[in-house]
Amino acid sequence: MTALHLGASRIAGPDACGKVLIVGEGNPYGSDERYALYNEPPTSAGGRLQRRIFGIEGRRWYLPLWRVNLCVGAFDRDDAKARATELLGEAPWSLIVLLGRQVQRAFGVVAADGFIETSAPFGPERWLVGLPHPSGRVTLWNDQANVEHARTLMRRVAPAIPWGHLDTENSTP
Repeated sequence: MTALHLGASRIAGPDACGKVLIVGEGNPYGSDERYALYNEPPTSAGGRLQRRIFGIEGRRWYLPLWRVNLCVGAFDRDDAKARATELLGEAPWSLIVLLGRQVQRAFGVVAADGFIETSAPFGPERWLVGLPHPSGRVTLWNDQANVEHARTLMRRVAPAIPWGHLDTENSTP
């Protein structure tokens, strides 16, 4: 069964997964919120994020994470900012993972290299983490050091999830 909250979706799973929201730009496969950053096909942004970058099992650890896109259809900065404000409000998640610079800008935080970790403006017990977009066009994910950096960052803010436990060294980025 799929749970929905503020347009984000997740399937039932470990409690730790229910504390994490992953935010993307938009879904080229359609507007059904259950398929935001979905991990199929493997070459999709969600597929690369789950397998190559996070290195976690799909049904056990990835699909139970909250997932949402800021926009339906084309990315719109104003719509994205309004949606970001909504997602920062009262919600079950205490960690929001921002994928790509456009999403980071909508939340008001951007890092030159795409990697950020901050508790502001989300609060002292709540975290914002930024990662470069998992698109196949973002070649920095071809460097295993960047993958390990992302996993280390995720382990620091969500240690109950086994980031990097799958053997993904030989995975296609």
